[in-house]
Amino acid sequence: MTSPHHCSGTDRVAEAASRLKADVFVNIQGDEPLISPITVDAICQSFVQDPETQISTAKIRLSEAQDIADPNQVKVVCDGTGRALCFSRAPIPYPRSKALYFKHLGIYAYRAETLSRIASLKPSPLELSEGLEQLRFLESRIPIQVVELKEDAIGVDTLQDVERVTPLLENIGK
Repeated sequence: MTSPHHCSGTDRVAEAASRLKADVFVNIQGDEPLISPITVDAICQSFVQDPETQISTAKIRLSEAQDIADPNQVKVVCDGTGRALCFSRAPIPYPRSKALYFKHLGIYAYRAETLSRIASLKPSPLELSEGLEQLRFLESRIPIQVVELKEDAIGVDTLQDVERVTPLLENIGK
């Protein structure tokens, strides 16, 4: 168990990581119970492909208007190399023309030294505004590599999500 005084899941992982020896730590958010091993492998592969990777996470394309508008579906915009530019609960980018939207999945992998650095940072203004810890990383100029996936995971943010996920969890291993 970790301290109840942490502001985010990353802070809790950093506390646990301080007692372990590893090069990379993976944080699967508690509201993402159906993250697949394929997703874990994909974000970890970022560290193998690019030794400069500090943090890696995942995204999946959104196409349904209700998902794009849903503040529980965190959106991410990346540059041409897959580095995150911004995360928001709002639909980003603004749709002046045909826009592509991507949902951020609640999983991160961090280099040990980056995780330690993040834990020493105070919550940032954008993080507090949106309630998104990854904005603290970006505001501190820590790059986040974002891997695009084809397989979605059902995040649990609402009572409706609980109703969708419960039967799936009950059937695991049967």
